[in-house]
Amino acid sequence: MYGTKSPGPDGMSAVFFKHYWDIMGKELSTMFRLIALYNVAAKIVGKVLATRLKSIFPLVISDSQSAFVPQRLITDNVLLSFDSNHFIKNQRLGKRGFMSIKLDMLKAYDRIEWSFLRAMLIK
Repeated sequence: MYGTKSPGPDGMSAVFFKHYWDIMGKELSTMFRLIALYNVAAKIVGKVLATRLKSIFPLVISDSQSAFVPQRLITDNVLLSFDSNHFIKNQRLGKRGFMSIKLDMLKAYDRIEWSFLRAMLIK
């Protein structure tokens, strides 16, 4: 373990554990059970479920989801957004109106001005 890496979920870095291992190492090591100690049946059931679920993923996962899907890149959505905004910016013919909205999805419904959005959609 490299001591200069970022801390784990508990907020402690490897340097902390290396320095205080003689004090807390024995107690800490009894808190974890290695996956190798699980019985074989549980591992087989987990693998079978994962394999069978792969066949229905295309039915459940939207085509627009790019993250954490094999053969899809998360950057595809960024490129799609860039291309859409480029098209809107360079639209020269006709009087069609286009609009692009960028929302902070962390708390999208808390931060949007609904009256503004409604007025833009009606316009």
